[in-house]
Amino acid sequence: MNEPLHVTRQQVAAAKLRVVLDRKLGRATPELVWRIASVRLRWTPAAELHVATSEPSAKVEMLPEQSAQSEEVADLPAESPELEPQNQAAWHLAKALHLIVLEDYRQGLEHALRAVDLYRSVNVVDGEADALEVSGLAAAHLGNYGAARSDCQAALDIYRQRFNQVGEASDLRALGYIEYRSDRYRESVGYYNQALDLRQSPDNTENLATILDALGRSLVALGQHGAARDAWHEALRLYRAHGRNDDAERLQRELEELDIRDNADHGSKTGE
Repeated sequence: MNEPLHVTRQQVAAAKLRVVLDRKLGRATPELVWRIASVRLRWTPAAELHVATSEPSAKVEMLPEQSAQSEEVADLPAESPELEPQNQAAWHLAKALHLIVLEDYRQGLEHALRAVDLYRSVNVVDGEADALEVSGLAAAHLGNYGAARSDCQAALDIYRQRFNQVGEASDLRALGYIEYRSDRYRESVGYYNQALDLRQSPDNTENLATILDALGRSLVALGQHGAARDAWHEALRLYRAHGRNDDAERLQRELEELDIRDNADHGSKTGE
């Protein structure tokens, strides 16, 4: 008989936050996290729920892996000084994810860095890597590309040492985004291609779409419009296959705008 996993209101909120960022980062959400995120808590002061699991010792870990809406997680509980350091770290990482979803990158960065320090204090290296990736993304949004690069590279080193390919692929995509934001498009393409190499699996096509979408944008910036179209057409097909209609419509418009631009450039050259 499966042992129950005790889940608190804070852990449910944290799981929902992870699902939100998984969607944004193109990362797969583990089934257990989905189950916890979908739990409806009893409204009692000491609410606890039991989620059946085949892993009696399983713990809910906050990983920065993106469909919940941001308003669903707006009631993140306040930090409790009674929490153990690892749980405090999870709280700060959850808060960082929440603030990034709300586009409050400065406060998000502060909480992510606090999570890094707390995970390091108890030698939880997987949590440290996740927090470093989140701090890197927050720093990139603030234009602090050097710090963003440094944090995400440190996270990448940990993921590779731990043979965590899911974390590695997500972090490579984050590095691709950082390089794109800092106008280093060739480096961005390199990181996105590395992420694609790790994401090539039949059960991971939705995440592939997100990476291909971002790759196409970097290729356009490099002037490689043919390769960008190939990436975007495949991303468009996958978006439609997974019912991501808003993303499909946006990308279809970008493809049409690229065609208009290329036709105008071709017309101007032939008229010279």
